[in-house]
Amino acid sequence: MKNRFCAALTGLCVLLLCGGLQAGPIKTIVIDAGHGGHDPGAVGATGSHESMVVLDVALRLGKIIQQQYPDVKVVYTRKTDVFVELYKRAEIANRNKADLFISLHCNSSPNATAYGTETFVMGVDKTNANMAVAQKENAAILKETDYENNYEGFDPYSPESYIIFSLLQNVHLSKSAHFASLVQKNFKNDLCRSDRGVKQAPFLVLWRTTMPSVLIELGFLSNRTEEAYLLSEKGKNELSQSIAKAIGQLIVESGGAEPAAEGTPRVTENAPEEPTPSTAPATAKEAETPATSGNNASEAVAQPADLVYKVQFASSSQKKESDDWAFRGLPAVQCQPSGKLYVYTAGEETTYAAIQEVLQTVKAKGYTDAFVIALYKGRRITLDEAKKLEKQP
Repeated sequence: MKNRFCAALTGLCVLLLCGGLQAGPIKTIVIDAGHGGHDPGAVGATGSHESMVVLDVALRLGKIIQQQYPDVKVVYTRKTDVFVELYKRAEIANRNKADLFISLHCNSSPNATAYGTETFVMGVDKTNANMAVAQKENAAILKETDYENNYEGFDPYSPESYIIFSLLQNVHLSKSAHFASLVQKNFKNDLCRSDRGVKQAPFLVLWRTTMPSVLIELGFLSNRTEEAYLLSEKGKNELSQSIAKAIGQLIVESGGAEPAAEGTPRVTENAPEEPTPSTAPATAKEAETPATSGNNASEAVAQPADLVYKVQFASSSQKKESDDWAFRGLPAVQCQPSGKLYVYTAGEETTYAAIQEVLQTVKAKGYTDAFVIALYKGRRITLDEAKKLEKQP
């Protein structure tokens, strides 16, 4: 049976390595509420069930996405208290050609004082604590019928089974880790949650997905204080909003649309919140033409005044005056409204090559999450569209 699992995993390695990273705007997000049905997951200090807590957060998160980004499709692996096999959760993501997979969970520990949030990406880590979390979550397969065949003989408690995962070279690891870091930064900076970091561990729910994927542990139900927070309206709202911010930044980085204005009708099962770069925002003079989303740039040759590149390095929910922030000598800093936020950019170049120099300068100043955006006649377009306008290969 172990050989069957090894062969299946090796085949997946080939699939992932040949598939390459997905490009372009994020169009579909799959939200996975862990456990469910006859698998309650972790049981809290007062008897709460992980399966119900994460389902509530998942539905709230999806609602925020739908309200903010009606053009991004949201798919749930479950919307009620039902049991869904781990391999089927990945199948749902793959079948819907998702651009991002988020699995929500709550932690538990024999140590009732353990607390904090942590986000995992697929990988092999010999750290005992990380393996313990993976084994606990992977043990959900034991509640499935015919799990031996479903997972090619994988044993969630066998060290030999996990050694085989070292074969897996996930081409989406970098983007998964980047999104995981955004999630953890928001938890820490916005909610003052204890940051247990971004970690790697071999989770079955992640290894079959063919897109950037993360598993988020929202907190410890075994800790009475954290359990009370996770069960509260305040806690569930804050956690879902914080994750949505990370999704929003990823959407903008990928060339997607800005968030819809408040009150915009929802369209189908759709999309996320506002981009929030983790670095501190800054401000300067207002941009003359705010950047709004657009995907239909003209194929005509762009004039220098029509096409500009900028480096977005921060955002803020409130506009900051220039004396509130040290710009660290950044060139041509501008502030402009973007949905509910104010976005701060540096530089203004007419070629992609020139803006790359600005990007390196901005990152060297400490804004490591900065990224390039493009505007055509004052309207936000994707970098691919901009390069075509610039007549670049």
